[in-house]
Amino acid sequence: AVMCTSSFIASITASMTHLRRVTEEQSRQVELTRKYITDNKVDLELGNRVMLFVRTHKAVKKTRVHEVDIKAFALMPESLKVELHAQVYMPALQTCPIFFHHRLQPSGRKDLALVCHI
Repeated sequence: AVMCTSSFIASITASMTHLRRVTEEQSRQVELTRKYITDNKVDLELGNRVMLFVRTHKAVKKTRVHEVDIKAFALMPESLKVELHAQVYMPALQTCPIFFHHRLQPSGRKDLALVCHI
């Protein structure tokens, strides 16, 4: 239990450090853009458009976090993984016509949860 806890804490610490670095780099890029606009006396209207693009581009570059990126998930109990997978993937499965009749049956939701975990 102590090993799992320390590994989990180390994983969270590493993730937070990475997030801090990414955020700092994004802030640095916005600040450099602002300085470039000011130093080069770019007019207000164009400067605002450039800054909007930089902020939007920053948002587009963000990628989803995937389960394999989180090392602590490898240590997670199987029952917790099943529950997590059901919450993450069930909404997409429920819209699929193939699984429509399953969600209407009492055991259907449980079956779908297992499909989500595969």
